Amino acid sequence: MKKLVAFLFCEKEDEFKRFFVEEILKNSIKYRGVPVTFVEEDFNHICYEAGSGGAPKAKFGIRRARRILAVKQLLLEEIPSELLFEDHTGNYCLLCEPLDLAVFLVPIKLSRTLQVGTIIHYGEGFTKSIEKQRRKSRKVDKIEF
Repeated sequence: MKKLVAFLFCEKEDEFKRFFVEEILKNSIKYRGVPVTFVEEDFNHICYEAGSGGAPKAKFGIRRARRILAVKQLLLEEIPSELLFEDHTGNYCLLCEPLDLAVFLVPIKLSRTLQVGTIIHYGEGFTKSIEKQRRKSRKVDKIEF
């Protein structure tokens, strides 16, 4: 079965930000029936690159930002991914190997929602990183609180 993946092609940061607010922040997104919550600061988490030496995310990364639509597609299950659970953190990971992309979801028990923890685009050395993620996680079929 063929699946189409969409990438958002914008020229400027404010165009990506506008898309994020209108298409993600203001809309109700559910993953397997569980609401996924976003806050405005998630834009920076998704679209900014880490600084050198592990410094906080300091620079807008257009390559990361282009994946914003793919993140939405993963959450809506429009493209396939593996659902992994990290016992040591209690977080879920949607791993999409063909896109070298992982979306980490934090379960919020009180509200029975998921919050986006981080987005990782593996880039260089992605094969090792993906295998490491699989080793420290276990595959699951559903979200549990």
